Amino acid sequence: MPLSPLLANIALSQFDASCKDHGIEMLRYADDIIAFFRNKEEAKRGFDYIKAALAKLELEVPELGSTKTDLVAHEEPVTFLGREIVFLGTMGQYVSRIGDKKLHKIKENLSKRYSLQKAIEENETISDAIASLAASMRSYLGSYKDAHNFAHFQNEIRRHFRSISTGWFKELFGSGAIKRLSDEQRTFLGLQSKKLLEPTEDVELAF
Repeated sequence: MPLSPLLANIALSQFDASCKDHGIEMLRYADDIIAFFRNKEEAKRGFDYIKAALAKLELEVPELGSTKTDLVAHEEPVTFLGREIVFLGTMGQYVSRIGDKKLHKIKENLSKRYSLQKAIEENETISDAIASLAASMRSYLGSYKDAHNFAHFQNEIRRHFRSISTGWFKELFGSGAIKRLSDEQRTFLGLQSKKLLEPTEDVELAF
């Protein structure tokens, strides 16, 4: 898998150059492509060119209207490589952001991976589990720190960190025990420390 983007760049270097020479504004990562056009007619012509250019390499692209290939108006968000690309009229430009579905999926994956039962099965201590959870969340923050809505994403990740770690203690000792803790005691247990969740350049998720 790590070699796929590199091999794709080698195999599709001439295709990329031909699209650029043809005036097609395009982003490609491995076999995922997003192209920008001024109107629907230009987009259809661009798709036909891309389809023909890939056919010369004995490659195919799904037809328009399929689940993988579609035309999207400039004011509608489009998902590309796990991000939403959307045109903000107030800014007059496109931005990338983390969509609600992606955020929900990230939270779901973290909750599943870092459940109390899973930690016990893997013979982890509470400090091990908190460190591992924090490392994964820092990786997500590092991966998406350039997103337009990063501040919102960061707040949601920090809130979910507290939700997961607090959930462990609730399962072990009950909700009443958590409510009796002071802010200092919560911090001591690692239930609300922001220092653990500072963004990092490391994008290798600890899964």
